[in-house]
Amino acid sequence: MAQYYKLFGACRIPKPQRDGVICYAPDQPDRPDHIVVVYKNHFFKLRVYDEEERSLNPSQIEEQLRAILGRVETRAPPVGILTSEQRDEWAQVYPLLRQDPANASSLDEIERSLFVVCLDDEYRPQGEGLSPYAGQMLHGAGSGFNSGNRWFDKTLQFIIGRNGFNGLIYEHAPAEGPPVVAVTDHALEYCAKAAAAAPTATAESPTPLSFHLGPPVLDAIERAKKKLDGLIGDLQVEVLVFDSFGKNFPKSQRLPPDAFIQVALQLAYFRLHGEPCASYESGSIRRFQLGRTETIRSCSMESDVFARSFDDSSCSASEKRNRLIAAVQAHRRYTDDAVNGRGVDRHLLGLKMIAAERGIPLPELYKDPAFGKSCHWRLSTSQVPAKQELVMYYDPSVPDGYGVCYNPLERKMLFGISAWRSCQRTDASRLSDSLRRSLNDMSTLLASTVTV
Repeated sequence: MAQYYKLFGACRIPKPQRDGVICYAPDQPDRPDHIVVVYKNHFFKLRVYDEEERSLNPSQIEEQLRAILGRVETRAPPVGILTSEQRDEWAQVYPLLRQDPANASSLDEIERSLFVVCLDDEYRPQGEGLSPYAGQMLHGAGSGFNSGNRWFDKTLQFIIGRNGFNGLIYEHAPAEGPPVVAVTDHALEYCAKAAAAAPTATAESPTPLSFHLGPPVLDAIERAKKKLDGLIGDLQVEVLVFDSFGKNFPKSQRLPPDAFIQVALQLAYFRLHGEPCASYESGSIRRFQLGRTETIRSCSMESDVFARSFDDSSCSASEKRNRLIAAVQAHRRYTDDAVNGRGVDRHLLGLKMIAAERGIPLPELYKDPAFGKSCHWRLSTSQVPAKQELVMYYDPSVPDGYGVCYNPLERKMLFGISAWRSCQRTDASRLSDSLRRSLNDMSTLLASTVTV
């Protein structure tokens, strides 16, 4: 539960060598009472609680947001794009930005705020479907669109587009995805059920947060724009809405849905690349105090045997079914070990960090090529289940890999798949097609055979 207290009033702070995170807990006497709204790269402080800690009602908040829209005509320099910079670069610019008292005050208000609301300009992407809009939520679609209308260090940013597409982006340092999605589910359910309420709080006009930008900071902004635009141009994001079935089907076969999906990912990857790969799935260890994640290694001996045999005509359908079930069961066993504190990767990481901090020579294990290959996650995956039709995205963890996040609903599944265009080996669209085919083929196999 600790992560829920780190979502609001939290922010990552750039520092040399290692960033910091500030978090204003709800029981602190100086807890924040405002949000920050960004429109056309202009920042505003909007108090959502009055002096007596009464919250503004929805109509009052809407009135304040409309007031902000009416006060801004032209775009400001995209100071927010600095938060997309490489961390050491941003850590060097940040003190320069804070030297001006007005800038320091504005930064404090942004960092202390409960969250940020980004009111985006019109965005008309090239291409059809949901995928281009997923990019808008992830990175703002570039410096020519809305990438400067962000503060990427902020833990929670809610994005509202003029085109009706809404979403959020969150900074990963304080929390994992499931608490963020739980808050999102709650907010959407609350909005659907909440009745109109009469105002009880006293509303204040939004306060502009000004930035005075000298040549060094303006130069840094231009560098950040070029770097981010390059990354955005390289990143391929695909949305797969798989509607042949949802988690209802594997449950009907008495198979855990997450393990079933992970085995399908192994088959989809093998069909594309002809070999297995080191595969990461995030396993939650929030049951432990201050617990975050442990690695679930989804590629197993059993999944490899299954993937290699699936398109082998000499292997019978019943044997393929047995191998599929064995792969699913193996994944389930590893998951149980990982989420109950019996994984290996966080222990190995801890030992490696202890050696670095104490100046101890790195043990030979970490220098072994096999160890390096086993941690080169060409498939970096995460299940983030939600009640709503939501899906989360992130970029691949290695240059020649994929990022795959998914939300298994009862009768459909949503996948966010990413890859780097600069890698000729990977293609998010092809993996999406292969995954769709693999899910359908596995369901057909299970529906047409019996266990022997």
